[in-house]
Amino acid sequence: MASDSSTLAVKKVDWEIAKLCFAEIHREAPTILQQAVVIGGIACWFYRNLLSKAEDRDFKIPALSASDESLWLSKDIDFTNYFAEDARAVLQKHVVNQGGRRTLQIAGVPIGFAQVGLTFDPETAWAESWITTFDVAGAVVQCRILNPVALYREKLALAERRASNSDRIHCATVAEFLRYEVCRSGRSLAASESMEQRTLSVKFLISVRDKASEICQDSRVVDQLRKIIAETRSLAPAEVKLLNDLSSQH
Repeated sequence: MASDSSTLAVKKVDWEIAKLCFAEIHREAPTILQQAVVIGGIACWFYRNLLSKAEDRDFKIPALSASDESLWLSKDIDFTNYFAEDARAVLQKHVVNQGGRRTLQIAGVPIGFAQVGLTFDPETAWAESWITTFDVAGAVVQCRILNPVALYREKLALAERRASNSDRIHCATVAEFLRYEVCRSGRSLAASESMEQRTLSVKFLISVRDKASEICQDSRVVDQLRKIIAETRSLAPAEVKLLNDLSSQH
């Protein structure tokens, strides 16, 4: 573990490195990923990755300078809804003693556990988490990510409290993902005949309306939602009202 500790100061983590760490936890302690929820910068990386893969013509990752890109890279992976002591107990071989303090590291990446956020509680974070599934060396791995509305609110609060450029950049990217997802969910309402799929879209859109309505104060969002309302005859009255609420933010 000495080599891991020596590189810790320069270790930088993006979504691809994080996935390797999740795969290691999946192999050795799958119950952690069943319960714990990824938060912080790595959760932002997840939504940045989704936005990039969407290749949407209107909603893209905000333009970043080289110095801004360096702020994106994380030094650790943070979870909530799991106790650090319990994690160290099931991942004992990854426990490192640094100056008398026992910390958990996977491949040199520190793993942290926060029991509360500024704007979320662990149980709600778990219940409302988004689940990602990916393949690492033939193994299918799943983990929970703090839902994007909760992550946006947390990053917004952190940016205001700490005046951190990294929090500001993270918040801006998650906000852009939310705008993309609002429009995608609106299109899903217009196109889907599945009650289950429409319900998922409605729940997400209500969450944005009630907790992050300011992200809809954007002409791209307003134009797309108003077009959906004007061109779709299959929307239920409650769905029309919801889209009108979102496209009428001031």
